[in-house]
Amino acid sequence: MNPFLYCTVGETQRLFGVYLTGAGAEETAPGEPYPHDYHSSDYFFTWNKGRRLVAGEYQLLYIRAGRGVIEFKRDKGIPLEAGSLVILHPGEWHRYRPDPKIGWSEAYIGIGGDHLARIFRKPFFAGPPTVLRLEPGGRFEHDLLDLIDAIRAKTADAPYSLALRALTLVAGLIE
Repeated sequence: MNPFLYCTVGETQRLFGVYLTGAGAEETAPGEPYPHDYHSSDYFFTWNKGRRLVAGEYQLLYIRAGRGVIEFKRDKGIPLEAGSLVILHPGEWHRYRPDPKIGWSEAYIGIGGDHLARIFRKPFFAGPPTVLRLEPGGRFEHDLLDLIDAIRAKTADAPYSLALRALTLVAGLIE
């Protein structure tokens, strides 16, 4: 089973102001190639080329275990470890990968909309780039994994309420 789900976003969802673009969780074992090749071509990248998210889309990338590194145009070699949360911004070039000797476990959600564009800038967040250090195994991780499970189970049936749950998850980072 593909550990990631990519969501189809309609015009009505965009007008709502917050929407989901995807969600998932996976593990990368030591020495395993990264990223895995089952990702959509819109999200797949190589270390050499990196990638940029499309206009309006943000991603929350949370490292549950292991360690690795992320790089942006201006910031190179930022270490990631259990409890690291990266907020990826639209259009921002980036690349990341687990330490090949250790691997990692990651979880992510893709979200977009006008509400997020206002929230993911000052005074709420300093980024981009934004890398936060959270408590591994804490409340955020629990809520993120619960949301990912809900998205996988019923995204087509409840796109608005699930998007609002994602917005609540983001709000919890500010409070």
